[in-house]
Amino acid sequence: MIFSSATGHTHWLPSSSVFLVAALALLFPATADAQQQPAPPGPFAIDARGALVRLKPSGTTAGAIGVPESSLPGLGLGVDLGAHWYVLRSRKITLGVGASVLVSRGRETPTDEEGQPTGPTIETRFITIAPQVSLNFGTSRGWSYLSGGMGQSVFDSRLAETPVDNGRKARTINYGGGARWFAKPHLAFALDLRFYAVDGQAATDTLVATDRVTLMVFSLGVAFK
Repeated sequence: MIFSSATGHTHWLPSSSVFLVAALALLFPATADAQQQPAPPGPFAIDARGALVRLKPSGTTAGAIGVPESSLPGLGLGVDLGAHWYVLRSRKITLGVGASVLVSRGRETPTDEEGQPTGPTIETRFITIAPQVSLNFGTSRGWSYLSGGMGQSVFDSRLAETPVDNGRKARTINYGGGARWFAKPHLAFALDLRFYAVDGQAATDTLVATDRVTLMVFSLGVAFK
């Protein structure tokens, strides 16, 4: 490449320098754009959500307790806490591992038209520890996921005055999905829809037998990273 100086002399600019200048001109904008790209999901997330549990009243359970099936709770309220770590992160799919703990309870007391009790209060508990492997889609600013795993749970219906028995646990498969949207760098709005397939359980001295059942849980709250 040729250019003229202020003295009128002609100089040559080596072609390698031209290529270097051009490469730098192309590199810096590309680097700036790359730095503006949001990172993959993670590197970790902690969830704190309120949960609504759709309980499935069982005629077998109701008969064993000695009440109509309509006397069993249909809904339960609880708290769903979780922690997840994203071990393989990429811009397309991120692999995560973690677990959630759900504690919930539903109570039902049959009443007449005037609101007076007509039968005993029945309590249904669902407490579960749910390990999960997740596939995550999106960026660190917000992502959706599909996840599943296997854990254990306490699930029973009983008369409210019956002593609590935490010794009986059932194998439980969980699967579902959800999303997190980060309005602030470390705080997100989070939701999750999950199904829990709970194995049937044999009767004990204080608890009646239960059938295999699948419970649906919708939880809503916040996430931190």
